[in-house]
Amino acid sequence: MNDVIVKTKHMTKKYGKHKVVKDINMHVQKGSIYGFIGLNGAGKSTCLRMIAGLTDVSRGTIQLFNETNKRGVNEARKRIGAMIEGPDLYPHMTARQNLEVVRMQRGIPGKDCISHTLKQVGLEDTGKKKVRTFSLGMKQRLGIAIALLSSPELLILDEPINGLDPVGVVEMRQLLKDLSEEHGVTIIISSHILTEVYHIATHYGIIHHGELIEQCTREEIEEKSQAYICLRADDREKAVTIIEEKLDEKNYEVLEDGTIKLYAYVDNPKVVSRVLHENGVFIEELTPKHDTLEGYFTRLVKGASV
Repeated sequence: MNDVIVKTKHMTKKYGKHKVVKDINMHVQKGSIYGFIGLNGAGKSTCLRMIAGLTDVSRGTIQLFNETNKRGVNEARKRIGAMIEGPDLYPHMTARQNLEVVRMQRGIPGKDCISHTLKQVGLEDTGKKKVRTFSLGMKQRLGIAIALLSSPELLILDEPINGLDPVGVVEMRQLLKDLSEEHGVTIIISSHILTEVYHIATHYGIIHHGELIEQCTREEIEEKSQAYICLRADDREKAVTIIEEKLDEKNYEVLEDGTIKLYAYVDNPKVVSRVLHENGVFIEELTPKHDTLEGYFTRLVKGASV
């Protein structure tokens, strides 16, 4: 399959007798933005490190750009740019000097790529400022610049929006979209900020306790997302009692902010409105909605944990 950039079979990582990654069968389509999501400690970074060649595989295989043998896979890794578990920077140097060191290490001809890459990530005006004085967000940007310096065909980013302010998050989102849509770069991005991943990812891999529990496209998630009524009332406890006793319905959940998610009567919310009103509950909001990626992820992980 020429359209698959990354394909793993039973990829496993053990430390001693403990398996942190278990039999991962992962495939990443060419040109896609693959959102790799899971709770902290689920095994995301370990998987990315194995794909990038920073950690050995205990069992299983990794195929990159249709290369399957060890020598071919190692050669294919030259076509990858990666930032995993934070950028590795020289604090006493400037951003430009950091990129110059990387350029020479990788044997990239010419220095034009440095100015271009600094501009891509919004660090073109840092001048003689030393990296040790950079904010966390600026360091993240520089780490991404290092990953982009050799114009990779596959970009692997582990929590790339950590430390970015809201404007920086929007700019990073646009940068990744441009790389994918205009330059055909395939991107794997891991993040625990699911709302941001949802803005850009075309495909998803969901990992839980070291196991890949689902792979799907954005369209498939939207089809599977559960519909519900978003309900806010002046008396939450009374509203819940009425839902259970008058509507005979227990398929709901109450969120921390007091919002009630009712997974019934979605096609007929007027019944809910009428019954609550007749029983003296003032409705502040009653809106049919669909689960977000976060809601879908939460339900999937809860099911996998049972």
